[in-house]
Amino acid sequence: PDRYRSDLAGSLHHLGVRFAELGRFDEALSAEQEAVTIYRELAEVYPDRYRGDFARSLSALGVTFSELGRPVEALPVVREAVVIFRELAEVYPDRYRSDLAGSLHHLGVRFAELGRFDEALSAEQEAVTIYRELAEVYPDRYRPDLAGSLSALGVTFSELGRLAEALFVEQEAVTIYRELAQAFPDRYRSDLAGSLHHLGVRFAELGRFDEALSAEQEAVTIYRELAEVYPDRYRGDFARSLSALGVTFSELGRPVEALPVVREAVVIFRELAQAFPDRYRPDLATSLSNLGRCFSALGRPAEALAAEQEALAIHRE
Repeated sequence: PDRYRSDLAGSLHHLGVRFAELGRFDEALSAEQEAVTIYRELAEVYPDRYRGDFARSLSALGVTFSELGRPVEALPVVREAVVIFRELAEVYPDRYRSDLAGSLHHLGVRFAELGRFDEALSAEQEAVTIYRELAEVYPDRYRPDLAGSLSALGVTFSELGRLAEALFVEQEAVTIYRELAQAFPDRYRSDLAGSLHHLGVRFAELGRFDEALSAEQEAVTIYRELAEVYPDRYRGDFARSLSALGVTFSELGRPVEALPVVREAVVIFRELAQAFPDRYRPDLATSLSNLGRCFSALGRPAEALAAEQEALAIHRE
């Protein structure tokens, strides 16, 4: 056991990552928890050798807790990873600054999930600063990470009411992802779709609905294609992009076009909420409220009432 426990931990960590990539987060959690347990024990005995691996396994575990709708459990795990990577990066910057940036990015997202946006902002800004420096020296390696951290920063700026700053950083993220997706479509089209979705939301927040419409339509097109091939992984994102597009059609006074889009989102979220209620019932309620508004705008009050009542019942739970 002494000889192969580190190999077992590494294998479990990679297995967890593979499960997560397929959207099988319960199985990912089991593998990652076992990996963390083994690496923790090894790092206590051989810190110089295993603290980096231990911190990486903590980061992966934090992301999986978050994907399972358990942000309270995710936060201390990711915080511990940041502490370790910060110490390692001070001693070995070339080796661990990218890990530090990644863990700060995840920490920012975890804070945001808990509504702690000031703390999220600090972590995300530090992550962007590090990734920007790394991307200037190693663009092929770190531009994707820079784009992801910019997108997260944009969401947090938005939550803090700093809408112009949110739009600026999201536009930069879209520019990077578009270039990456042209070169490596299989790898980066989903990231481009996500960034376009966020860009549409940022434009909408500023009342720039024509620009929002263009971004959201492109996001929906990409997510539809991805969801047809990888439904377990992308149907949730596809439905969210449909919801955003429906709202923008409504804001532009085009309820006839909004209705089928929002209806499709409701159908998907209803199916997802049956399988993963904790994760998707809030999305179902929001999409039902959007559907009610569409029916109301089209002069169909009975259908509007039914949708709004179902949304309210979910919110009350």
